[in-house]
Amino acid sequence: VIEQLNNKLTLSVFKNQSINDVLDEFHYNKSYLCRIFKEETGLTMTEYVNKIKLKRAINLLLYTNMSVSTIVIQLGFSSESYFFKLFKKHYGISPLQYRKLKI
Repeated sequence: VIEQLNNKLTLSVFKNQSINDVLDEFHYNKSYLCRIFKEETGLTMTEYVNKIKLKRAINLLLYTNMSVSTIVIQLGFSSESYFFKLFKKHYGISPLQYRKLKI
C-alpha cells in the first residue's frame, strides 16, 4: 500500500491533484494511511509532496525560463511566500539565487 501511495503522490504533483484526492482512491481510513505513511517514510504526506514539488521546481528553474510566479502556480503551491520559505529552508538560498548560481 505504501509503495502505491508513494507512486500516486508523486503523480499527483504532475496532475496538480490534492493529497485528499489521492487518498480517496484508496479504500482505507485516511488517518490510518497518514499514520502508516509517516511510520514507513519518516515524512508526512505533505512533507513528501513538498519535497517532490521542490525537486520539480529545481528542474523548472534550471531548464526553463519560467518565472518563479509561474512555477509556483504550476506546482500548486498556496502562495509565493510559502514556496520561497520552503525553498530557502531546504536549499539555504532563494529560488532566484539558485537559478543564478546554476546558470
